[in-house]
Amino acid sequence: MSSLTRHKNLSEERILNQKVVELYARLKHAEMLNLERRSDIFHLRQHFGTLLNAATKLDNVNSSIRSGISNLLKDSQQLLAGIQGGVDLQLPSIHHFLPHLLSSPDSLSPSIKLSRGRSGVTMVLGIPTVKREVQSYLMSTLQNLIENMSPEERNDAVIIVFIAE
Repeated sequence: MSSLTRHKNLSEERILNQKVVELYARLKHAEMLNLERRSDIFHLRQHFGTLLNAATKLDNVNSSIRSGISNLLKDSQQLLAGIQGGVDLQLPSIHHFLPHLLSSPDSLSPSIKLSRGRSGVTMVLGIPTVKREVQSYLMSTLQNLIENMSPEERNDAVIIVFIAE
């Protein structure tokens, strides 16, 4: 097999892999939307049932209206039960809260930059922060932390900074 043929096969395989990843992401997104709609139907079913139950208990409603409401309640509950499929509670998937995960499969893996390649330390300090445009407390926090460490602690510590965006 020639080098050109192997390169072409690898390129086609990458394209196919990318398409599979895209289809998988679309499938997960569609599943998320389906679960959200099921949840919406479940909540509507609860509210509708509560409303109809309250209407049947009104004293000033005559018996024919009360009978009609009761029949509507039974019919609507049967219809909604069939749509719901007996599932009591469906929670949204992670893609509902973190939609950027659909665009990149590696979105849950943080970007890492190692400085000086230190390992085997006895103390690890984690500092979470958020990216701020106006004022950042990160540098003053790091400076204060490092200044208040003894030389032994500085040599035997790693500081991990997590910057959320």
